[in-house]
Amino acid sequence: MNQKKVDQYLTRLGMVDKPLTVCKKTLFALQHQHLTRIPFDNMDIHMSRPIVVDKIEPILEKMLVNNRGGFCIEQNQAFYHLLQALGFDAKMLFCHATVGLLPGQFRPRTHLMIFVVVDGERFVVDVAGSTVGTPLPLSIDHEDVQWMNEEPHRVQRVSDREFIHQHLYDDGQWRDIKAFHIEMIANYADCNMINW
Repeated sequence: MNQKKVDQYLTRLGMVDKPLTVCKKTLFALQHQHLTRIPFDNMDIHMSRPIVVDKIEPILEKMLVNNRGGFCIEQNQAFYHLLQALGFDAKMLFCHATVGLLPGQFRPRTHLMIFVVVDGERFVVDVAGSTVGTPLPLSIDHEDVQWMNEEPHRVQRVSDREFIHQHLYDDGQWRDIKAFHIEMIANYADCNMINW
């Protein structure tokens, strides 16, 4: 992502004139601003328009020039490129959406999110969330409750590389939201495949 696109992105986020350093505070601010200013948008499906997810340029054109939003593959790719351009250690990951699954049911890895290491801590970032989103980066380095706009979330460790994002519902039950593996790195060809 060139500097012009970075400036366009930061303008859309309302952060173009703010000093940005590679730190946890900046990551949290960027995700919050993205979620409050760029909507979920899958209207191209309904308008029979082609959806291109194996190149970043059409995604940035849609979001930054046409002032639209996108769905998870588009938004998280764009945000990943912004983070990289700003100097963050970021990778794209595929994960399973697990909301609403019954015991024994399984979904393929069709949701894209971002894995970021900053200030010595590992986070997953999702700017195009699921049924219950995470408006802030979610640390995977502990299993303590993490408050997201007054809603409790946590990450359960399955192994050194596998994790489950959970949300505490009003009935007092923790329910799975997403399952992910931090070595399931996504690339453009994978994005194109799951887009179908």
